[in-house]
Amino acid sequence: MRPREINFQDALPMAWAIVVVVPVLAIGQRQDYYALSMFSAFALWAAMIFERAPNSLRNLGAASVGFAGIAIGFIAIALPQFLPKNESEWGKTDRRWTAWKALAEMPASTWLHFRPLLAIAAIGLLTGAIITVYVLRRGREKIATVGLAFGMVVVGLCMISGIARIAPFFSLAEAARFLNSRLGTNGQVLFEGPPDIASSLGFYLERKFAMVNQEPDPRMPLTSEQRSLFLEEKAALEQWRVPRPVFLIIEEDRVAYWRGLLVQHFHVYHQVASFGTYIILSNQM
Repeated sequence: MRPREINFQDALPMAWAIVVVVPVLAIGQRQDYYALSMFSAFALWAAMIFERAPNSLRNLGAASVGFAGIAIGFIAIALPQFLPKNESEWGKTDRRWTAWKALAEMPASTWLHFRPLLAIAAIGLLTGAIITVYVLRRGREKIATVGLAFGMVVVGLCMISGIARIAPFFSLAEAARFLNSRLGTNGQVLFEGPPDIASSLGFYLERKFAMVNQEPDPRMPLTSEQRSLFLEEKAALEQWRVPRPVFLIIEEDRVAYWRGLLVQHFHVYHQVASFGTYIILSNQM
C-alpha cells in the first residue's frame, strides 16, 4: 500500500492493532492471550491487502494456504510418531497459564483426540484455497476472499471444538454448573487453591465460596465478611460437620491427603465428580 492510498477505513484496523499490541509488548509479565483483541484487526488488514494485490500474488497467497492445509494434514496422519511413547498426566493448573506451558503440559492421549479436528481443518484450508484459485481464474476477483474465508470458518469451528474438549483443564465453569444444581438453599462450596485460579468459579458459581488453606492478599482491603471466606483446614472440617450439603474442590494430587483426613475424622469419603484435574468431594451421598 502506498501512503496516499490509505483512507480512514484502511487506517482503522492498523491503528487498532497497534494500539493493542504495543502496550502488550511493553507489559512485563504479559500472557499471550492479551493480544487476542487485535486478531480481528489483523484479519481486516490482511483482507484489505489481498483485495489490492495483483492476481499473481493472490494465487501465491491461496497456494500458501493450500500448502498449509497439506502440512496440517500430514501432521494429523503422523501425529502419533511425534508424541512420546510414555503416557504423561496433566500437571497442576497453575503450571499452564500460558499457551506454551499448556502445550508442554498436554498429555499424548489429549493430543490424539485432536487428530480428527486437524484433518478437518486441513481439508477446509485446502478446499478454500482451491475455491479461491478457481474464482480468480474465472475473473471474479471481488469475491475471491470467500474461498479463504470458507477455509478459516472451518478452522475456527475446529478450534472452538478443541477448546471445548480441554476447557475443564483450564476453567472451573463445568464444576460450577454441576454445583449450582446441587447446592439447594443452604449448600456451601469450599475451594482449595489460590484466588486467581478460582476466578472462573467466582464467575459461574451462583453462590459465594470459601477458600481453604489460603491467606488473603495483605494489599487488598477486604471486609470482615470477605476475610471470613478464607478458612484454615480446621475450620473447613468444622464446616464439613454441618448437616447441609458441603462440597470441596481440590486438585487430584491432593486426593490422597484429603481422603485420609476425612476418613480419620468422619470415617467416610465421598467423591462425587471430576472435571479436568479437579475433584469434587461432598459430605453427603
